[in-house]
Amino acid sequence: FAVVATEIKSLAANSEETAKNSNHNQQMIDSSVVNIIAETGRLTTEVSEVNELTHNLANAATKISRTTAELRHIIGNVKNELQIVADSSTGKGTGHEILSGKHIIIAEDVIICAETLRQMLAGIGIKSDMADNGTEALNLFRDSPVGTYDAIITDIHMPMMTGIELAENIRRMDRADSRIPIIALTSSCTDTDRMISREAGINIHLSKPADPESVISALENLV
Repeated sequence: FAVVATEIKSLAANSEETAKNSNHNQQMIDSSVVNIIAETGRLTTEVSEVNELTHNLANAATKISRTTAELRHIIGNVKNELQIVADSSTGKGTGHEILSGKHIIIAEDVIICAETLRQMLAGIGIKSDMADNGTEALNLFRDSPVGTYDAIITDIHMPMMTGIELAENIRRMDRADSRIPIIALTSSCTDTDRMISREAGINIHLSKPADPESVISALENLV
């Protein structure tokens, strides 16, 4: 019986060891599962971030493409605009003498567009005061004596105050020149955009990039 008892104890010990090993293995499996789940969650988050970044990059590429197209158009007009300036500075007639001496506000948040327009208008004798947004343009007009400005050229999409809001605020002013000519110069030129401009009190809605002759013609018809 002593041998049998020994065998039983041996079997019991083996069973206990087997149970311990089994528990240890199960703990390792459980830990691995937890790690896999955590890693899967992390990878899912990273994939989501990559997708968002890809979307943002695509939007940025679209904006860059539009800006590049505008710049190409502007550069294409530079030669003609510089010739206008040269003709003016040498005393040659520009054919737009009616606008010489006029004073306007240019509301435009893209510096290169604003400066190109300013130089083009300076070539035919127009003085321009610059505003980076609708709020600055409104302050320029509101703080000036009545009759200081002959027209306003404004972009539609600007920070702080849009061109639409600028026009609406000016039209509501209780001053003699609140009906000052306002020209919109914008890349938003659908029929709906033009209707919204008219309802805000904008006189003429022109497409961007600026075509010099269209801008000059609009000014000649309004001032």
